[in-house]
Amino acid sequence: MRESDRDPMDEDFTDPVNRVCGTTLGYGDVDFFDPRQCRLLAAWLETRLTQPVTPRLADIYRHLLDYAQRAIRYDTGIVIEL
Repeated sequence: MRESDRDPMDEDFTDPVNRVCGTTLGYGDVDFFDPRQCRLLAAWLETRLTQPVTPRLADIYRHLLDYAQRAIRYDTGIVIEL
Protein backbone atom coordinates (compact mmCIF):
# COMPACT_ATOMS: atom_id res chain seq x y z
CA MET A 1 0.00 0.00 0.00
CA ARG A 2 1.03 3.54 -0.66
CA GLU A 3 0.48 6.47 1.67
CA SER A 4 -2.10 7.83 -0.79
CA ASP A 5 -4.12 4.58 -0.40
CA ARG A 6 -4.76 5.06 3.31
CA ASP A 7 -7.67 7.51 3.16
CA PRO A 8 -9.62 5.66 0.45
CA MET A 9 -9.01 2.36 2.26
CA ASP A 10 -10.08 3.85 5.55
CA GLU A 11 -13.32 5.15 4.01
CA ASP A 12 -14.26 2.14 1.87
CA PHE A 13 -12.77 -0.76 3.81
CA THR A 14 -12.32 -0.17 7.51
CA ASP A 15 -15.84 0.29 8.89
CA PRO A 16 -17.54 -2.40 6.77
CA VAL A 17 -14.80 -4.95 7.47
CA ASN A 18 -14.78 -4.18 11.19
CA ARG A 19 -18.55 -4.77 11.29
CA VAL A 20 -18.38 -8.03 9.33
CA CYS A 21 -15.25 -9.46 10.93
CA GLY A 22 -15.60 -8.16 14.47
CA THR A 23 -12.24 -6.39 14.28
CA THR A 24 -11.05 -2.97 15.42
CA LEU A 25 -8.80 -2.09 12.51
CA GLY A 26 -8.24 1.64 12.05
CA TYR A 27 -5.90 4.11 10.44
CA GLY A 28 -2.36 3.32 11.55
CA ASP A 29 -3.43 0.07 13.25
CA VAL A 30 -2.24 -3.46 12.80
CA ASP A 31 -4.77 -6.25 13.32
CA PHE A 32 -4.56 -10.05 13.11
CA PHE A 33 -7.40 -11.80 11.29
CA ASP A 34 -7.76 -15.43 12.38
CA PRO A 35 -9.02 -18.10 9.92
CA ARG A 36 -12.67 -17.47 10.82
CA GLN A 37 -12.25 -13.75 10.26
CA CYS A 38 -10.40 -14.49 7.01
CA ARG A 39 -13.46 -16.40 5.75
CA LEU A 40 -15.63 -13.39 6.57
CA LEU A 41 -13.10 -11.02 5.00
CA ALA A 42 -12.86 -13.13 1.84
CA ALA A 43 -16.64 -13.16 1.45
CA TRP A 44 -16.78 -9.37 1.91
CA LEU A 45 -13.97 -8.84 -0.61
CA GLU A 46 -15.57 -11.14 -3.18
CA THR A 47 -18.84 -9.22 -2.88
CA ARG A 48 -17.13 -5.83 -2.91
CA LEU A 49 -15.21 -6.68 -6.07
CA THR A 50 -18.51 -7.25 -7.91
CA GLN A 51 -19.45 -3.61 -7.23
CA PRO A 52 -17.96 -0.42 -8.68
CA VAL A 53 -14.63 0.33 -7.03
CA THR A 54 -11.61 2.41 -8.05
CA PRO A 55 -8.95 0.44 -9.92
CA ARG A 56 -6.39 1.02 -7.15
CA LEU A 57 -8.70 -0.30 -4.41
CA ALA A 58 -9.69 -3.23 -6.63
CA ASP A 59 -6.01 -4.14 -6.96
CA ILE A 60 -5.50 -3.97 -3.19
CA TYR A 61 -8.70 -5.96 -2.58
CA ARG A 62 -7.62 -8.70 -5.00
CA HIS A 63 -4.32 -9.03 -3.15
CA LEU A 64 -6.07 -9.13 0.23
CA LEU A 65 -8.48 -11.75 -1.12
CA ASP A 66 -5.56 -13.89 -2.25
CA TYR A 67 -3.95 -13.63 1.20
CA ALA A 68 -7.24 -14.35 2.97
CA GLN A 69 -7.86 -17.41 0.79
CA ARG A 70 -4.37 -18.73 1.53
CA ALA A 71 -4.94 -18.20 5.26
CA ILE A 72 -8.20 -20.15 4.98
CA ARG A 73 -6.52 -22.94 3.02
CA TYR A 74 -3.62 -23.25 5.48
CA ASP A 75 -5.74 -22.53 8.59
CA THR A 76 -3.51 -19.64 9.63
CA GLY A 77 -4.36 -15.94 9.57
CA ILE A 78 -3.18 -12.66 8.15
CA VAL A 79 -2.02 -9.36 9.58
CA ILE A 80 -3.42 -6.20 8.04
CA GLU A 81 -1.86 -2.81 8.63
CA LEU A 82 -3.49 0.39 7.41
